[in-house]
Amino acid sequence: MKLFKIGTLALIGMLLFTACSSVRVISDYDETASFSSYKTFAFHDKGIEKLKLNDLDKRRIVNGITAELVAKGMQQADAASADVVINVLASSRENIDVNYYNDPYYGWYYYPWMDRGYVNQYTEGTLLVDMIDRQKNVLVWQGKGIGFRVDDLKNKAEELQKAITAIMAKYPPQAKK
Repeated sequence: MKLFKIGTLALIGMLLFTACSSVRVISDYDETASFSSYKTFAFHDKGIEKLKLNDLDKRRIVNGITAELVAKGMQQADAASADVVINVLASSRENIDVNYYNDPYYGWYYYPWMDRGYVNQYTEGTLLVDMIDRQKNVLVWQGKGIGFRVDDLKNKAEELQKAITAIMAKYPPQAKK
């Protein structure tokens, strides 16, 4: 009985581990851009309007990015005078994880009927943040966060904020060595 409990706990731990996702972040930037000269930012309003998200999530994204940039010393301005304009794209896709598990605690012998398959279905989000130099009208920085959960309504705001924080941690970019 004790071995059964240990196997059950191991299985539950494995399922919880696979259900938790961490955000994978990548970024790219224009090596000729002078990021220290960017002091003000504005959001591309038409880009925010076109996001296929509900109004709560749009506000969460705008407020999250704003808070991160203000913490980095930038100020929000109107689009006509901002140094950089921020555009945001978001998408999601359904993911299915299939885990195969054989209970090694059942005994010394292999019993094929003890094999188990577990399916975990979830929705994974992707958030793309573009920074465009307003004067030159060129993309100077892009950050992309992939893999955060968006199907759990109770934790969606927290997951989205974690993704924004992870993405914006890559701005301003560090010089390549």
